[in-house]
Formats: sequence, structure tokens, C-alpha cells
Amino acid sequence: MALAGDVLFALDTAVLTPRARQRLGRVAAKVRADSAGGTVRIEGHTDDQGDDAYNAALSLRRAQAVRRSLQGTLTGVAFQVAGFGERRPRVPNVVQGRPLEENRARNRRVEIVFTAKG
Repeated sequence: MALAGDVLFALDTAVLTPRARQRLGRVAAKVRADSAGGTVRIEGHTDDQGDDAYNAALSLRRAQAVRRSLQGTLTGVAFQVAGFGERRPRVPNVVQGRPLEENRARNRRVEIVFTAKG
């Protein structure tokens, strides 16, 4: 389950927006209903703007913020948190030498991964 970073956070921050807290409430309900147990992985990602070290730290802070929010509503769940910065883009940030803002926006995300019931 991928959540757009722009929906969860203001630009260049790791503070959840009020809208993000509502969205994460729905995510928690889905995890409770559909999870087969095990670990819930929360993975933060950024676009290619900024240097690697900054993006790695920002993506980790964002993933940690999501974990803190979900921990408040999901009990008995183990969390694994990682920040990948710009290392795992969903789509290319630059195409034919030109940066594409719509692709950069898709790469700014937090992914929540869990095993669903069979």
C-alpha cells in the first residue's frame, strides 16, 4: 500500500498533516481487517531533489512518523521501519534529460507493506 508523501506531509517536513492522520486511521483499519499477522514494514522514499544523505534521513523520519501514528491504533503488531531516500524510485525522476514533476511527486511516498490473509 503506497501513500503519497504529499498527502501525508508538507514539503520538506516529517510532520504528519491532519489529513494524513485521518488517512492513516483508514490504513490501520485495513491492516487490522486484512493482515495475516507478522511484521508491518513502513518504507519512506523521496524524489531526486536534494543530496543523498538528506533524502535518506528525511525518508526515515517520515517512515518513523507513520509508525508512531499507527502504533497508537494497532496493538500487537511488530513494525520494521526503513528510509530509502531516492534509491528506489517508482518511476524515473528524469526522462530524456528533463525532470518530470509528476514523476517526482509519485516517488515521494511512504509504503506500508504487510502480508494479507490468503
